[in-house]
Amino acid sequence: MHGEGTAKLNLAEQVAKDHQRIREAFKQLDSGLQVDWESLRGLYGLRLTPITWEELRQILADGSDEALATLGRSPQELKAYWEYTPQVINKQFVSVTDYLYCKVFSVPSQPGPDGRRVAVLPPDFNNLLRVVWRPNDFPYSFEPGMEHHNVWANRSLSKEELQQVIAENRRGYETQHYINPAATMSVPTVSLGLWLTMQFA
Repeated sequence: MHGEGTAKLNLAEQVAKDHQRIREAFKQLDSGLQVDWESLRGLYGLRLTPITWEELRQILADGSDEALATLGRSPQELKAYWEYTPQVINKQFVSVTDYLYCKVFSVPSQPGPDGRRVAVLPPDFNNLLRVVWRPNDFPYSFEPGMEHHNVWANRSLSKEELQQVIAENRRGYETQHYINPAATMSVPTVSLGLWLTMQFA
């Protein structure tokens, strides 16, 4: 439950507190112990039941950071997502930002001082709009028939630009989209994530 205690936490603080509880549960799981997932229901980032299309519509209609933060992943998907950064990204790249530039935008890289890869941005990287549409590697927990894609860009997209991207990639689908709130962003130093979910119309 949120809001417990004598002082109300802001969203970023509450997300951090919830994530710590979830990480403790994962440690318990890794130790071979059973986890009472029901006791963690409602924590930010974790979904025990898939999000329905109508529930998503209501969340996006609310539009607040608090509402958007209720989107999340199943325990299995969240665990895999959290383990990917330290076990894969941090071992191969200097930072998550470098990883995104290389994997999403196909930017070249070179070895850094410690041997891990560092993205080498072309001189004109920010002069031209670069947009990449790709499935989310670790999608949120949605009911069957729904998909979770990301739109990455090297600058903020206008409503018209976003609609064009959607039309080019998902013609004939019903779509909903939102911008990930800062409190739940994986890479707060890179403001180029625009997230979309969709299903057949």
